[in-house]
Amino acid sequence: MPNMHSPEQFLVEHVRGRQREVEEQHRLARLRTARPGQMRRMVGGLGTLLVILVPRMKRFEQRGERSV
Repeated sequence: MPNMHSPEQFLVEHVRGRQREVEEQHRLARLRTARPGQMRRMVGGLGTLLVILVPRMKRFEQRGERSV
């Protein structure tokens, strides 16, 4: 398992996060022409994603604060 505090791992995670942001922007751009039901599903999926990611981000931040 790679060291989560290594600069390489940080860079990999940063790039993955940016890729997810770009993908999300593309999905939102497609929704501008989508039907209303599709928008609801997308918002629901985004909400689910946030419910999963926010606690993980908080744990990651706490780990960083402990190592300082």
